[in-house]
Amino acid sequence: MVLPAVPFPFTPTRYTIGTGQLDFAGTEEIAVSADGDPGPAANFIRVYRQSGGAWIHEDVPVGAYGVTSLSLGALPGR
Repeated sequence: MVLPAVPFPFTPTRYTIGTGQLDFAGTEEIAVSADGDPGPAANFIRVYRQSGGAWIHEDVPVGAYGVTSLSLGALPGR
């Protein structure tokens, strides 16, 4: 399971998960974040993508905010 392995800097009240095609290639990406009160800690959205048969991730910082929902999609022309 992925969620317990994500090191959120606070105790989430719930998790948010989204999937979508972000790079117009291969499989869809998976994004995971957390909702709750992060206090002074910086929250993030972790984006997983497949590369060479393995899953790699990138963290996107969102500041001291809980993430209540996710919607993924590639922007035209990018």
